[in-house]
Amino acid sequence: MTGFWDMKKKSKVWRITIAASILLFSNLLIAAELTRLVRVCEDCHSKDGYSEDPEVPIIAGFSREGFHSTMDSFRKFKRTSLSIRLRNLPEKYLKMNDIAGRLSKNDIRILADYYSALTFRPAIQEANAVLV
Repeated sequence: MTGFWDMKKKSKVWRITIAASILLFSNLLIAAELTRLVRVCEDCHSKDGYSEDPEVPIIAGFSREGFHSTMDSFRKFKRTSLSIRLRNLPEKYLKMNDIAGRLSKNDIRILADYYSALTFRPAIQEANAVLV
């Protein structure tokens, strides 16, 4: 009888080990996907979405709803953007409409969750004294 109970305990431990491994692996995949997606954004919006370029908006701290709505507008060409020269590929230009069109709804959800969790920091900008 002890053999049966020992086997049952080992089976439960084995199932828990497998479940934990699957959970860990799926979290690693999600982290890798987030890193890949954020790198795409960082080409124009800088590290963690804190752009210092006056023509590129800061996306850190953008609300989930606002992020989804903006991306949807770009995808449907209800909103257009300037062509931006990529820092890491200076000969290549991209438009936000092209980028948004390549992202899945899940990609947008992941990015919206990430950028909405960051704190907004306004950019330091020079003001034109004539206009102030």
